[in-house]
Amino acid sequence: MSLAQKTELPKSIFYSRNSIYGIIVWFTLFALVVPYILIRMFGLISMMRYLPVIDLIANVLTNAGDETFHAFFNDVYDTNQNVLVDHITMNLINVLALSGVALTVIYEITINNKSVRRGMFIAIAMFIVTYILPTRLIGFVGQSARQWLSKRMGTSVKGRYGWFGMLVSSVFAFVLVMIEFYIITYLI
Repeated sequence: MSLAQKTELPKSIFYSRNSIYGIIVWFTLFALVVPYILIRMFGLISMMRYLPVIDLIANVLTNAGDETFHAFFNDVYDTNQNVLVDHITMNLINVLALSGVALTVIYEITINNKSVRRGMFIAIAMFIVTYILPTRLIGFVGQSARQWLSKRMGTSVKGRYGWFGMLVSSVFAFVLVMIEFYIITYLI
């Protein structure tokens, strides 16, 4: 059997019309409006610091909420990649995040007159903490939090406690960013 026969193509391009709206809202808000505001109010460096965590934002909104919220942002950063748009949007978001990492490293080496060695260590720390580590872990943390609260409350998970999963995932993502900041500032 050839590789082409083993590989299944996505059954459709989108899950639903809601996911199309969710993609448009997400990219408009987080890839256009927020960077524009950051640049206008705080300069280019603030956007450079924002871009590496854009994938964390997408991951939390896609994987941590309840079914209604999840249906709206389902195709933004779905790590299961069941449909074509999952591949496209996840890769676009990853390019934005990795561009932020590259800009940070270039800034540290050229503007702050740091060594190339320091720049490489910064890049590695940023790749691990804000890109590689949380890709599937944020969704897992959010779903686990929902299940934990559901068991404590004695009800089913379906359709409930999405807010708790999103809150725990958001706190977890924030902790990852603080760990990255600490590593870059004090250890490298």
